[in-house]
Amino acid sequence: MSFLSQVRLSILILAAIPTIIYAQVPIDVSMRVDEIFAPWTSVSSPGCAVGVAVDGLTVLERAYGMADLEHGVPNKPETIFEGGSVSKQFTAAAIMLLALDEKLSLEDDIREYVPEVPNYGPTITLRHLMTHTSGLRDWGSVAGISGWGREQRSHTHEHVLDIVSRQSAANFDPGHEYSYSNTGYNLLAIVVDRLAGMSFADFSKERIFEPLGMNSTQWRDDYRRLVPGRSSAYAARPGGSWVINRPIEYVHGNGGILTTVGDLMIWNEALTDGRLGGPVFVRMMHNEREAI
Repeated sequence: MSFLSQVRLSILILAAIPTIIYAQVPIDVSMRVDEIFAPWTSVSSPGCAVGVAVDGLTVLERAYGMADLEHGVPNKPETIFEGGSVSKQFTAAAIMLLALDEKLSLEDDIREYVPEVPNYGPTITLRHLMTHTSGLRDWGSVAGISGWGREQRSHTHEHVLDIVSRQSAANFDPGHEYSYSNTGYNLLAIVVDRLAGMSFADFSKERIFEPLGMNSTQWRDDYRRLVPGRSSAYAARPGGSWVINRPIEYVHGNGGILTTVGDLMIWNEALTDGRLGGPVFVRMMHNEREAI
């Protein structure tokens, strides 16, 4: 299974307005984009941003709907969104860069860096965590069962480690099955924290965001921090109403990337052109085992 699916269309669903065109776009294509996103143009609902790039050239950035329903703020192409699980590929990239630095191997036992993980017998490798084949239970699901779900408590990585350390067994032996789990990516972020000599957020900024010119991208490692230009997040309710649904947690790595559609297009291109870590990094990110 690949760490990412390579596409030329980067979309953020949840907020965006004006049009920016950098190269000739056929009128029918422009109209088709507007048609697709017409349901998100209301001033009474959240919206989205969309970007289209061809051969590394941005040909269209456009935004629809509202970034902030309470204050009537419309989306713009440069609106910053909560990226959800798109975040995981950046966490994978940080681990890959440390592998290129020869500070770790993807075949290393997670317990070498995070001894809080119980010893269930078979080795759980970093690669298992990255490919959702570790067998570790999703900490958010466990927290929900305990009555302290992700919407009821401001969870931290310490909470994640506490939950993981209390699990008496894994769901299956590593490498034998696939089961989507946020736990693996939280643990990978913790590995970077402990190995890089700086926080995971700072490492990402220094080694990924700044070199690529992703100047509007950061981790939501502190959900209380003010982020100018950020959209709010919403959940739909019966009858067409909306409620605020922004994460109130400190955990990141599994999610928590704050970014723009323009920055995502920069990232999308970097996954093929080798400007970050060279061709070996590109092969690693596409899960080609022979690269490492």
